[in-house]
Amino acid sequence: MKKVLLLSAFIATSSFFVACGEDSEAVTDPIGSSASGISDNDLVDVDFYDSEDDMPSCTANRKGNIAQVEEDLFLCVPKRWYLLEGTAKTVCELPSCNEDLTGAYYAVSSGNTFFQCVDGEWLDAAGEPLDGELALNCFKESLEENTVESEDDLPNCTKKRRDVVYLVDDVVNICDGEFWVAMVDVANTAKDFLRCSSKYEGGYAYAMDEKSIYTCIDGEWNGGKKDVGKDGDDGDDVEGGDDGDEVESSSGSVVKSSSSQVKSCSSATGESSSSAPNSSSLSPKSSASAVKPTIDEGAMTMTDNRTEITYNLKRIDGILWMTTNLVYGTESGNGVYCTENGLGENVCEKYGSFYDYETAKGACPSGWRLPTREEAAAALKVSTDPSWKWVLAGRFIIESGIATYGKEGEEGRLWMTEVGGYNTLQLGAGWNDWLDADSRGQNVRCVTESTAASSSSSAVVPVKGVCAASVTAIEKGGTAKWSFTRMSGAQVETYNWEFSDGTTSTDKDPTMTYAKAGNYTAKVTVNKGTDSESTTECSGSLEVMGVAISGCTCEFSDGGGDLRDLADGSPVTVAWAVSGCENADGSTEFAYEWSDGVKATADGASAEFTERTKNFAPSVTVTNADGTSMVATCPAVNIDDSENPEYELTEQITEISLPAGTTVITMNLPEGWHNETSGDAHFQCVPKVTATTLTVDGESVGPGWYLSLLIPITSTINGYKLEVTLDNPADCQVRW
Repeated sequence: MKKVLLLSAFIATSSFFVACGEDSEAVTDPIGSSASGISDNDLVDVDFYDSEDDMPSCTANRKGNIAQVEEDLFLCVPKRWYLLEGTAKTVCELPSCNEDLTGAYYAVSSGNTFFQCVDGEWLDAAGEPLDGELALNCFKESLEENTVESEDDLPNCTKKRRDVVYLVDDVVNICDGEFWVAMVDVANTAKDFLRCSSKYEGGYAYAMDEKSIYTCIDGEWNGGKKDVGKDGDDGDDVEGGDDGDEVESSSGSVVKSSSSQVKSCSSATGESSSSAPNSSSLSPKSSASAVKPTIDEGAMTMTDNRTEITYNLKRIDGILWMTTNLVYGTESGNGVYCTENGLGENVCEKYGSFYDYETAKGACPSGWRLPTREEAAAALKVSTDPSWKWVLAGRFIIESGIATYGKEGEEGRLWMTEVGGYNTLQLGAGWNDWLDADSRGQNVRCVTESTAASSSSSAVVPVKGVCAASVTAIEKGGTAKWSFTRMSGAQVETYNWEFSDGTTSTDKDPTMTYAKAGNYTAKVTVNKGTDSESTTECSGSLEVMGVAISGCTCEFSDGGGDLRDLADGSPVTVAWAVSGCENADGSTEFAYEWSDGVKATADGASAEFTERTKNFAPSVTVTNADGTSMVATCPAVNIDDSENPEYELTEQITEISLPAGTTVITMNLPEGWHNETSGDAHFQCVPKVTATTLTVDGESVGPGWYLSLLIPITSTINGYKLEVTLDNPADCQVRW
């Protein structure tokens, strides 16, 4: 044996039970070549052997050791040697745990440890998923290019930047299309969010595992809009994305942590076509699902190598179904329910295991999953087939840690892939229903895609699925990845993408670069030219944002103020102009679109008034050559008619009722009412409903229930136009 330096030294300090096997057994069917993921920059002691036969037994004291045989590196995870897929300097640099890496091991040099990709998430040496704080830190690191020091440094939040994320002084902010809003919460999964209470009504939260934005509405988190493709082909709305796609021109990788569980290598008896060894330690939450089952489509059987139980199979519309309920976990605990609080009959041994939903999603063998609603509907049509039997096994109700079993023989319940809030197929005597089950323990029947032709028809089942871009908006010159997620039907062999800008691609997940601003769509044809060909239009569109625009303001351009008078009976013309607009690239080309009620002119806009008008405030949308826009709101104008005043005061201590908002009062108290021609008088208001604020000619007081401001005597005579603003309706008067 020779020693070589190749990777950073690490020794795992926690046990990580992965698979059954003999102590000295080395992996003979490795996941893939280790060379592609190994970095020569990370050095560690590696034991070199001429062949796998020369490698020592992988015992507990060798846990975390690395052995090299020719080009391959092996990691000791007692009681087997496993092929090491690659390395990363930090946890944040781990690649996305997608289907292609399922079961793979990676060494992380900064932590002197290793991780395994299981069911869409990286598990550490103790079998635990990455914790939320670490995932959050990685997420913030990924926003390095979208980080500013203060809110003043944020770009304009326009409709073209909707859902763009920036980090401001360690606080995640999102553009809602008009304003930047601080995130209420950022968590591994939507299940980890703070409770959606009235305190957070209308607030945003971000789920890192699925890269989705949620909004707190009426006590529930709503949304889940996807930025990335789904992991795997089961259409699960909760699992994370299948790659490390980034949020708007950000760098780095987001480490995902989903709700799936790892599984232990033990066995149990149950409803199957053959017997298996008993085990009291079987638990879906303490095992490794990377152990692949053995499938014989000729004999129509599947052997779950975690338990050595063999299940009969049935092919329905290109999908292989277990014909009996899954038996994986035969004692209550860790999300499995078999007896009422540990007492009484063990119904798992009779009907198959009962799981809560989080555990059910990770209970199936590697490559198998929960059925979709569409697949379950097809299976219901064969319920009278002698080879098929729905089991009315009842269910558990879990409340406050107490598990109560019931409905045996009356109904059966199976967990489904959640779609539209429904995750349960409920079966009964001659009826069935779709439910949104909560706090229940229910059975599982696993499914997978068949590689053989359908037994009921020689035709190949067309592919059904969804496709979308990885993000909803990018800057001009940026990239976006498009992905197709198969929901059912034949396996996808070829991809033919057509994009709205005329480009095409045959890649599985093409990454496109966009040099021009605009809205872009795509469609993909899979298995083109075969019986299973299908074309899918991608959902939504990708907004490519052009050069940013800022600085636009609108002001009066005719020298007049915010109060005009129709006193001589002639129409009043008011003019506005916009100025200060700047493009980020220094260009000066702009187009202007004014709101209703004004007429565009060479240098702005104008409006003509022939009658009294209150608070007329136009706006202008300024757009540059890239289609980026911003809106500038102009100052409001009030048009009065002093010859026919709407509100007039002619005596002191005479009340007039004024509405909320700005009102113009024509002041015509008689000359000499105050016995002087100088000095001040009191303008007083009493609110009608609630405490309010009073503003008279720019001076304010309040809020309160009795409001008084001093005004000059000259503001009470000779038709003076007094501007009064109230937050709420009030009765007002003038007195000495």
